[in-house]
Amino acid sequence: MPLTLHELPDAEPVEIRAAKKAGLPLFTEALNAFYQRRFEAAAEGFAALTATTPDDVPARRLLAQARRCARDGVGPEWDGVDAL
Repeated sequence: MPLTLHELPDAEPVEIRAAKKAGLPLFTEALNAFYQRRFEAAAEGFAALTATTPDDVPARRLLAQARRCARDGVGPEWDGVDAL
């Protein structure tokens, strides 16, 4: 059964929270590219985010997943859900 996870930015130090907030438009763009199966574009966006905020665990995880999908491809049943 799928479960939606949410990040709690208020739990982060102020500097990290500010960096993540500044990167939110890029994160949204990269995430949209990911779900549209544009994995190379998604990886570029997530890589840019992790370059400025290396402690951004969701961006790092999605970067790895986008690179894996770009390399290996996905089947027609792919829905972006990842098993943790």
